[in-house]
Amino acid sequence: MDTSPNLQLAYLIAAQSQKHVTYNESMRALDALVQQAVLDKDLATPPSTPADGDRYIVAASPTGAWAGQAGKVAAYQDGAWAFYTPREGWLAWRQHRGIIDRRPARFYGDVWNIFRHTRALIIGEKLERRNRMDASTVLSDMTPNEKSFALWLEHLLNKIPAAEYRQLNIETLSVLASFFRQNPTLEVEDACALDAMIGHAVRLAYLQQRPEREPSYNDFKADAWTAFYASSPERTSVFLVAALRRLLTFDSA
Repeated sequence: MDTSPNLQLAYLIAAQSQKHVTYNESMRALDALVQQAVLDKDLATPPSTPADGDRYIVAASPTGAWAGQAGKVAAYQDGAWAFYTPREGWLAWRQHRGIIDRRPARFYGDVWNIFRHTRALIIGEKLERRNRMDASTVLSDMTPNEKSFALWLEHLLNKIPAAEYRQLNIETLSVLASFFRQNPTLEVEDACALDAMIGHAVRLAYLQQRPEREPSYNDFKADAWTAFYASSPERTSVFLVAALRRLLTFDSA
């Protein structure tokens, strides 16, 4: 094997000439990809005056020096752009917006499709009227890839102050989209409140590990949330689906 498995860093080999070239290239890659904080993920044209070390996630249909590099991490290093192909599961902190980007492809289109199955989505505090996205408005006035829909959705997500909880909302939207895609005829008569679904998932996950604490669960809520935040996306998704099924069963009872 000539490169490392995750970051594809070239190994030095015996009797290699100009070892410093290979070494420096690996150092540049590490500088770009470790503790990754990108300035933006929606630009398709490179900025005119980037600073050394600036990083971006290249948007769709890029132009100029970014042409043909859609979806890659663009890092401005030593006066030129270097591009790195992300692997599944990589995280990038978006500095200007404060969102941890861990979204599947076609995120907005998938979320739009949720409105075919429910009357509304409530993102954030459920008692706040302005956090409600009504299906009647979305389906009649917006298309899946329309910018106004994406901006409305991002506005509600960005109102959530805690980045880790914001990410849970993003994961919950993805779980809802997948669930309805697998159950195309299902219709939910009430609004889907993400707060309720997430809170129920946290409870289910914690009590699976500590069933003896169910009678006094409220005393351990902080521990339950800490454990849920530390869980992998795969584990959180399992309990988000379980919470959704449980809530649907309760609503239909």
